[in-house]
Amino acid sequence: PPRPPPRGGPAPASLMGTLPRSRGSGEVHVDLAQRRLFLRSVATNISVGIPSLETRILFRGDRGRLYAHTKIGDDFEQCWSVSTAELFPAPPADAPANPFLRARADADGFSVPGRAGLPAKKYVLYIDQAKRAQLFVGDDNELIAINLDDLERDASTGVLVSGWGTAPIDEELFEPGDDWHCSEPQFDEENRELDEWELLRVFFPRTYNLLQQEVPRRELSV
Repeated sequence: PPRPPPRGGPAPASLMGTLPRSRGSGEVHVDLAQRRLFLRSVATNISVGIPSLETRILFRGDRGRLYAHTKIGDDFEQCWSVSTAELFPAPPADAPANPFLRARADADGFSVPGRAGLPAKKYVLYIDQAKRAQLFVGDDNELIAINLDDLERDASTGVLVSGWGTAPIDEELFEPGDDWHCSEPQFDEENRELDEWELLRVFFPRTYNLLQQEVPRRELSV
């Protein structure tokens, strides 16, 4: 499937990482109870040979599958069906449905770029020992931005969030669309690259142990 957005760009940025002079936007819908996610991203003016790129991702944790559809311009489409059972197993029965309960309050009064100086509270959620998510929440408990940090590479990707809501989600979003015109869908049962998709791991973690949200210890050599 398509690679996750690059992690080295300025933060916050658009939903998908973009190359210089390109434009990107996207939408995400998440059903935590049934472990389902829909992501659609669109980028334009990527290069002379790639005028537009659209990617749709359907994560179906209830099926142990991820479906991906990539469309480049008007001439190329590719579809993937990937096993997620090993990297994103079903949580234990007593695990909380809300993954944000793992986050630790960090500070108040942050001004998020691109949101007209709107103050936000920052929460920190560790994905693993080397990666974390910083969640910026407005006064009305609306998520307004996310930073995904790779501590080993000293790189961050920022996501500005708009239209945050908790309304019911259309069930059709979680099924491959009738406009997925792929003559030869690809199947992958051992895709290890999903381990790098930090956004999936924010919503669908591998561990639900709240004690692991302490700041990881890191050894420094001098």
